[in-house]
Amino acid sequence: MEDSKKIIVDAAKQYAMYLAKNIPQKFDSGEVKYYFSGSLAMLLLSSAETIKTSFLDGKGRFVGRANEIVVSKKAKDALLQGVRNIGIDVDVVTIDDNCFDGMGKIYNLSTVRQNCDLATKLCPAWEKHNGTMYFDMLSDERKITGHDVAEIITKDGNRVYVSSPISLIMHKFADTIVCLTAMQRYKRKDHINLEGLREESEKYVKDINDFTSMFNCVVSIYPLLDFEGFIKHTLEMCPQTAFSRVLTDDNSQAMIKLFINDAKELVDDKGAFLDFARAITSENERLVNGGREI
Repeated sequence: MEDSKKIIVDAAKQYAMYLAKNIPQKFDSGEVKYYFSGSLAMLLLSSAETIKTSFLDGKGRFVGRANEIVVSKKAKDALLQGVRNIGIDVDVVTIDDNCFDGMGKIYNLSTVRQNCDLATKLCPAWEKHNGTMYFDMLSDERKITGHDVAEIITKDGNRVYVSSPISLIMHKFADTIVCLTAMQRYKRKDHINLEGLREESEKYVKDINDFTSMFNCVVSIYPLLDFEGFIKHTLEMCPQTAFSRVLTDDNSQAMIKLFINDAKELVDDKGAFLDFARAITSENERLVNGGREI
């Protein structure tokens, strides 16, 4: 692993373990309170020796658990492609709405810098900021009826909960389509917004890279993938997220085609990606047609 990327991965692990130690992710009774998602979750997967995926109900109780899986070198090499600094916010899904109450002294950026010497390597923007909350609470104003999570076990035995790898690719796909849609909006003939187009174009490159690195990891870990089933499950569990909005929007069809064309050159397993592309396209067309089978 490149030294610069290794530092970012180590910084992500240091930060997440600091939070999880001081703000436990589980109740003593076993229910999960919160878990990490987005870019931080992807970075934490890069430091995993093994992962164990689970499904939680809306109250954080374990409903189903899979066997522990070793994260192979091939999977880690795939994740390395997407290693980068995170934006200023950390994506967090809270199941217990009160889990961060009264914990400002823990997650205050000045305290984080004192306890995590690599914090600004994870997020350079944190060097110039202070404050008590730099979390993007993905569960706020979103109805999430169930949670697909992964327990990461690192080489030194530390454990942390994140979004499951398959959930990450589903939601990163949606982020990428949203970005493409914004790019098209900024290209309007009557008023081209060059600054907005530049910003979204840069984000699109990052999103495609994030998606394909995560996708390459997932297909190397899981030999049999039911993309159609995962898509329907994600829609059922997360009916108010960007993923749902993208798949129910008839304007997404053209954006999905652009995404497929750009992503297919960066994935390792072309066959698996075509399976994903067919499943996502078919579900979009079905939902746009009022949920009728096509």
